[in-house]
Amino acid sequence: MNKGYGGQLIGIEADLRNGFPGFDIVGLPDGAIRESRHRIRSALRNSGFRFPKERVLVNLVPADIPKGGAQLDLAIAVALIVATTKAYPRMDIPVMVVGELGLDGTIHPTNGTTAALASAKENGCTGFIHPHASELHIQATDIRCLAVDTLRTATTAILRYLKEFPPGDLAARPKRKPENDSGSWQDPFDGVVGLHQVRRAMEIAATGRHNLLLFGPPGAGKTMMANRMKSLAPILDEKERDELAVIYSGVEEFPPPRSAPERLLPHDATVRSLFGNPQSEKPGEATLSHNGILLLDELPLYSAKTLDAVKQVSDGCTIISGQTGRQANRYPAKIQLVGTMNPCPCGGLGQQEATCVCSLPAIRRYWAKVGTPLLDRFDIRIPVIPEESLELNFALNTGLQSSPRVEDTDSQRQERINAAAERQRSFWKSVPDIIRNGEVMKFGNTGIPAQIEGIVQQVSSMDACHGRSVRSILGICTVALTIANLNGRDYPNTEELEEAVSYQRFGLRDIYWRDI
Repeated sequence: MNKGYGGQLIGIEADLRNGFPGFDIVGLPDGAIRESRHRIRSALRNSGFRFPKERVLVNLVPADIPKGGAQLDLAIAVALIVATTKAYPRMDIPVMVVGELGLDGTIHPTNGTTAALASAKENGCTGFIHPHASELHIQATDIRCLAVDTLRTATTAILRYLKEFPPGDLAARPKRKPENDSGSWQDPFDGVVGLHQVRRAMEIAATGRHNLLLFGPPGAGKTMMANRMKSLAPILDEKERDELAVIYSGVEEFPPPRSAPERLLPHDATVRSLFGNPQSEKPGEATLSHNGILLLDELPLYSAKTLDAVKQVSDGCTIISGQTGRQANRYPAKIQLVGTMNPCPCGGLGQQEATCVCSLPAIRRYWAKVGTPLLDRFDIRIPVIPEESLELNFALNTGLQSSPRVEDTDSQRQERINAAAERQRSFWKSVPDIIRNGEVMKFGNTGIPAQIEGIVQQVSSMDACHGRSVRSILGICTVALTIANLNGRDYPNTEELEEAVSYQRFGLRDIYWRDI
C-alpha cells in the first residue's frame, strides 16, 4: 500500500467458515477496498473460478492502520483462491501481490509499484507479482518478479510458487541483513578536506555522548560534518538495543535501528511532535532519538517554544499524558544534541574575504534566540572554518594544479572510540542512569558523583573557569574525562583539562571567533 517513500506492507488473511454466505473485509478498509468485494466476485466468476459458498472473512494486517486504494484487489482474490483450494495450509506466503482487478479478471497496474517491490525486498519476500513487474526500475536480484495480465495467470504463478516452496521450506527466504553489519571499515571523514579541529571535537563528542554545537559561515561544512556524527557513535550494547526495540515496537517505523538512531528535527516542529502525541500515546522525536542523536540544523530558526522543549528533553525523560488524563506514559529520551548555526544573521562574521553587515546588537539578538540556558548545555562548541578554501580558489582562478591532497584517515578511530566507551561503562557502573560521561548532568542527576569530585575542585580553581555555572564546570570535567578515555586513562591530566576548557570558549563569552 502506498504510504510515504517506502510504502506499507499489508498482510492478507482469508478465512472460510460455515454460515450464511457473506463477504466481509476488516482491518480499517476505505471505500475503494470495500467496493473490491464486487470486483472480486465478478473477476472470480468470469475467470472460471467458483466463489466460496461459505461465509468469507478477509483481514487486513496490521489492523490498526487505515488502508486505502485498489492495490489490494489482486492479493485478496488470490488469498480466497488459495483458501478455497487449501493448497497452502500455512498462514504466511512470502509473496507480494499487487494489482487492481477488472470485472473480467484483467489485472490493471496501480501506482507505487517500485515502492512495493522495495518493501517486498526489505521484508523478506521471495516473489513479486504485478502486471508490469518486468518493467521496474530497481534491481531485484533476491526476489523473483513475475508479470501477469489476468487473475488466472496470477493464480497459476502462485500455485507453481507454492509447489517450489512447501510449508516447511522456510530456509529459501532471504535473510535481512542487520543494520550494523557494514562489512569493511569506512572512514566517516572520507572526502573531507581539512577541519582537523572539528574532527577532533566530533570524536570526543561521539565517544562521551556530549552535546555538540558547530557554528561558522555558510558553506563551511557544518551540516555535512553534523550528518557524519552517527557514523562515529560507539556500538550500542544489548541493553541499549533492547530499549530501542521496545520504543520502536509501538510505531510504524519498526523494525528498530540496530545502531545509534539519528533524527533531524524540522524547523516547524511543535512541542507535541517533540514530546509525543497524548491522544495516540505515540512517542515523539525525542524518544525516537533515544540512545542516539537529535540533529538541530540552524538553531536560531526554531521557535522559542521548540528550543525550550529541546532544553527540557535534553535533561530527562519525555512524559506524555494518556488518553484518559489519569495516568502518564513515560518514555526514555537519552539523546545527544548536535546543533549548527551561523555566527551572525548575515553569515559574514569572521570570514576573511567577506564583510559582516550586522550590528553588534543584531549579533547579540541572534545568539539570544538560542539563549544562554540552551547554549550552556552544549559541552563542546567549536567553529567550522573552511581551511582549504584559499588553496581551492587559487586552483580554480589560475587553472593550475593545486598541491596533492593529503588523505587524513585514521583506521583505528572507531576502535579507539569503542574502547573508550567500554571504559566509561566500567567507570560509571555503580551510578544509575549513567553510561557515558556526557550523561552526568542529564536524566535527573543533580548531584556531583563521587568519582569526579577531585576533578571538579581542580577545574573550579582554574583562572579560565571563574564565574562559570556548575553545569559548565561539570561539562568541562566530563569532556576532559572523555579525552582521557580516548588516551587510555580514567582521569585527565592538566593538558587534557585545558583542551576541555577550550571547547567551551565560544558561544557564551567569545562570539567573535575571528577578527573582522
